[in-house]
Amino acid sequence: MPSESLDGELLKALLDESSLPRAVRGVANNLVELLLQTLSKIPSQDLKFSPPPHFHSALGSAAKTVKFSAPDRVYLVGSAVSGACLKTSPGTGFAVVDVAVEMPKGYFQEKDYLDHRYHAKRLAYLEVLQQHVHRAGWVASVALSAHHADIRKPCLLIRP
Repeated sequence: MPSESLDGELLKALLDESSLPRAVRGVANNLVELLLQTLSKIPSQDLKFSPPPHFHSALGSAAKTVKFSAPDRVYLVGSAVSGACLKTSPGTGFAVVDVAVEMPKGYFQEKDYLDHRYHAKRLAYLEVLQQHVHRAGWVASVALSAHHADIRKPCLLIRP
């Protein structure tokens, strides 16, 4: 029995040490709300995009057209949701919060999993988001990146 209480105390101490203050969680939630407001203002449009060079062998270089519409959902994911630690960006000291953006189902076709079409469309979608987020007054910088250096997993890095 004494080891159970010791384990409980150690766990509580670890959680206390690694938990985010409420103020930091509030800032993260406010930023997600600002992002949602910014993205929800993007009008539906026909989006013409050319696949990036690294997809030319599978898709060709001809421009494609898809129907763009604002994201279905924008929400926090990762450790920030549970109030745990945030990771910091190497070399910058900035806290990093992971945010998921759900693309509308209508943006994709049934066979987009073939020939890297999904990945090319995801990149085109993020490019439109990047353009609109860049215009928002609360954003200091926004850049496209590859998640863990995988070109099939593009992501946006937004610095408020």
